[in-house]
Amino acid sequence: MLGLGLLATWLGCAEAETTPTPVDASFSHIRDEILVPSCAFSSCHGSGAGGLTLNAEQAYDQLVGVASTQRPEMLRVKPGAPDESYLMWKLEGHEGIEEDQMPPGGIEAEKIEVIRTWIASGAENDQPEERYHATPSFYCARLDVGRLWWCR
Repeated sequence: MLGLGLLATWLGCAEAETTPTPVDASFSHIRDEILVPSCAFSSCHGSGAGGLTLNAEQAYDQLVGVASTQRPEMLRVKPGAPDESYLMWKLEGHEGIEEDQMPPGGIEAEKIEVIRTWIASGAENDQPEERYHATPSFYCARLDVGRLWWCR
């Protein structure tokens, strides 16, 4: 009996194997959980500072494959190349950036790594293929055919 009690105690004290929680490196998660809370204030990228608006309709198209306004020779996000993406330079405070590191005060290294992982894996857009935009007189939807728009 004493042997079973010691075995039970030992098993209870043994470290449980932990499985790392998978990281959600999707664009919608990055936009909604990292970039918007850190960068989309009315005085910043909530109002289009630097030609970048982080709303659901425009953020992807204004980030991926688009030249930086501060360093036009660099893309804001170059799919598959986080070290050549100006967004990563700004987030990490790279010495080659114009002006200051963004956001002011920085963000946690773990969040930067999620963004790095997304860019390295191709910077795919997981948002719905059609996104509707209300304008004063009509609605438009982006079709997944190049950059074509359908409006009515």
